[in-house]
Amino acid sequence: MNDIEKKNKERIIGVRFDSETINQIEEFSQKYNISKSQLTRNAIHNYLNLFEEQSSVRNPKMIISQNIFKLAIENLNETELDELAELSYRNALIFGEFWKDKFKLDPEQENQINFKKDWLSFLLNHLSSQVFSAHGMNWFTEIHFEWKELTCYFSGTHNLGRNFSIFIKFLLKKYIDPRSYKMKNIEVTNNSIDLQIDPIV
Repeated sequence: MNDIEKKNKERIIGVRFDSETINQIEEFSQKYNISKSQLTRNAIHNYLNLFEEQSSVRNPKMIISQNIFKLAIENLNETELDELAELSYRNALIFGEFWKDKFKLDPEQENQINFKKDWLSFLLNHLSSQVFSAHGMNWFTEIHFEWKELTCYFSGTHNLGRNFSIFIKFLLKKYIDPRSYKMKNIEVTNNSIDLQIDPIV
């Protein structure tokens, strides 16, 4: 879908907010460097997904606090954490294959190193800003990734225990194609995960 087709399908809806809500929107917008319109769209989208009743089409969501999630996974073994990561990954696919509209996939370039770097940067940026951060699941307190030549360095800090770090390791492996990328030097602790990702040339 090109930009013109996308704009033709978009419609404008006017909504009235009280002054307190407006202030909250403006504060959140400035704090997280996101436009007010994008913030409002995200809020409505998340609300509709959260209360979706067609369980045969979408996987119903529920809100769970960090301390409950930490307790729920702290006694899982690595096989069970891998299964949880697989379920989380499949749920993400159900709720929208984001790359189809937001990243131009060119089959002729998929094996080129610059394409692999661009795709991995796009993926990690999406996961960091929309899934791992306060905008999404609110799992991490800090997330960072950067490239040094042909190696991407990813790190994140949290308060959810060592098993959560292992869960994230497995989850990233679900997203990252092992035929195109190699994860290495993975270090997990009670409150952090650090790893390196190399595109396979």
